[in-house]
Amino acid sequence: MTDATGWNACFGMHRADYVDLLVAHLPAGIVHTGHRAVGFEQTGDLARVRFANGATAEADVVVGADGIHSEMRPYVFPPSKPVFHGTISYRGLVPLERLPDWPRDRWDMWAGPERKGRGKGKSVCR
Repeated sequence: MTDATGWNACFGMHRADYVDLLVAHLPAGIVHTGHRAVGFEQTGDLARVRFANGATAEADVVVGADGIHSEMRPYVFPPSKPVFHGTISYRGLVPLERLPDWPRDRWDMWAGPERKGRGKGKSVCR
C-alpha cells in the first residue's frame, strides 16, 4: 500500500484482535467458536458454511479470518503453489519487558538493504 507521497505503509493486526474487532459489532450470542469450516457454497445472496461438527450457518456475508491455512481461501482464490522470489524471511519475537518504551500500537519489520522494489531498510508498521 502506498500513499500519495510514495510512502509504503503496512498494517498488521493479530488475528485474535481482528476477531475481537469483528465480534464487537455483532449482536450477542451470534458468534460460535470451536467450529472448523469444511465447505462453502453461495446461492444468490445467501452464503452457507459447513462445519466439521455437522453444523451449518447461513449469512449474507462470510468473513474467513481463519489464518494462513484458511479453509475459506480456495473459495476466494484459485489454488496456487508458492513461488520462490529469492527472499527468505525470519520472524523473531522480543519479550515486551525488554522494550519498556516501545509504543504498544506498533510492530517493526526490517526487510534489509536488498529488499527489492519496495525501498530499502526498515519499516515501522501500525
